[in-house]
Amino acid sequence: PAAYSSTLYYDYSSPDFGSLYPTAHKWFGTMDLFLSFPSDTGKKGLHDPALKLSASGADWKLLLDIHYFVLSKDANGEKVLGPEMDLTLPIKLNPVLTLTAGASAFFPGPGMKNLKGTDIAGSFTPASLETGMWSFLMLDAKF
Repeated sequence: PAAYSSTLYYDYSSPDFGSLYPTAHKWFGTMDLFLSFPSDTGKKGLHDPALKLSASGADWKLLLDIHYFVLSKDANGEKVLGPEMDLTLPIKLNPVLTLTAGASAFFPGPGMKNLKGTDIAGSFTPASLETGMWSFLMLDAKF
């Protein structure tokens, strides 16, 4: 039988916070838009309320994380950076191998344009503020 869970999550980075290592991937979404603090937020801080949902079976786990990024201080009158949705499905093939598929989408809000200009972190659709998407397929071997 499948097991289900849900978590309401909130993370905050103050405008003065500086990360020693850019490792916010685990907390601020898999698109890695906000890794290096304070530079990736323009020294404006970051609020990240999120909903994390999961369903799991014996050899698989489906994860959906929904983030809503908002600056602590406005960027030219705007604070809303936009939501990100991350979907991940790891499947254990055997005791050594796990196959993981994932996809993410970011929907830029008005604050993102003011923060990043016309290029959202240089990570997708250059010179535009259209929805950013990416996906991956990974085979993980543990020895």
